[in-house]
Amino acid sequence: MNDYDEVNDVSMGKSHVVILGAGASRAAFPQGDVNGNSLPLMKDLIEQIGLSPIIKKALKEFKSDDFEEVYCQISELDDEELLRNIEGTIDAYFSKLKLPQEITLYDQLVLSLRGKDIIATFNWDPLLFLALQRNHLKGDMPKAAFLHGNVAIGCCHEDYLLAVRGAKCPKCGNPLCDTKLLYPIREKDYSQDHFIRNEWKKLERRIEHAFIVTIFGYSAPSADVDAIKLMEMAWSKNNAKNYGQIEIIDIENEDLVRRKWDPFIVDTHYDVRRDFQDSFIARYPRRSCEAMWAQVMECKYLEERALPRNPSWKELHTCIDPRIAVEKAQSDR
Repeated sequence: MNDYDEVNDVSMGKSHVVILGAGASRAAFPQGDVNGNSLPLMKDLIEQIGLSPIIKKALKEFKSDDFEEVYCQISELDDEELLRNIEGTIDAYFSKLKLPQEITLYDQLVLSLRGKDIIATFNWDPLLFLALQRNHLKGDMPKAAFLHGNVAIGCCHEDYLLAVRGAKCPKCGNPLCDTKLLYPIREKDYSQDHFIRNEWKKLERRIEHAFIVTIFGYSAPSADVDAIKLMEMAWSKNNAKNYGQIEIIDIENEDLVRRKWDPFIVDTHYDVRRDFQDSFIARYPRRSCEAMWAQVMECKYLEERALPRNPSWKELHTCIDPRIAVEKAQSDR
């Protein structure tokens, strides 16, 4: 067994890509936001946010409680007012969600990755953005991509600058436009909206140069076939995919998860975890790619310095601060 100082190794330039679905926000906030508002999944969103009365007026019956299937059905009715009511209800619900004062899983996630990494989310909720916002002074933060739009983000289409929704563009001074929220229709056109197109480009570039891809709480729904194709195409261009790692955090049956993500997996280069705390991100914070390379490619033994479970802010910073100090020292050279 070789001695290996994981904290002091910042040699890996390749990215760690994290893709979030609704299951990630549910896992991060199992008791809801600071006011107890739940983080809905597609299968319970209709009831959770009070859409049933609106939908029942339009559909005498709907075959499923899954919002993805119901919205696809409604979108075929050619009823613009109904769609506006549904989309307005969704926007209003997610816009009111707030972070609690105490540390959350999303705080741990953003502090456990670096600027070379990216978190791409399909979620409309603002909680990842708020976690990035309140931790950004601590150290180099991962990039973020909002693949279906986000209720927290405003965009200047003239200068392509992003900021908090409701703010003004720091360059031209015009009010920022709300980002378009994409809803589950069978065929999405990710190139049609300027903001969405650029968010996908950010993700695709990082996937092409990733060493680890972590898929957290994203079920790859049938209503988002185009999303899977775009990610597959980017991964196919990655010259490290034959020895890179796919990590899936999901509570579903492992065999089912394995089959679902089979196009991304090469040989045995994958892990399925049921808990974020067991992920490579949490076990080797800010050093996940370096640690994976050392273990898999150099057969080195790593002494694990994982994030503490259910940490206080002080405990989290005690774990993270030495790593950030090494990064700053390296960048100052």
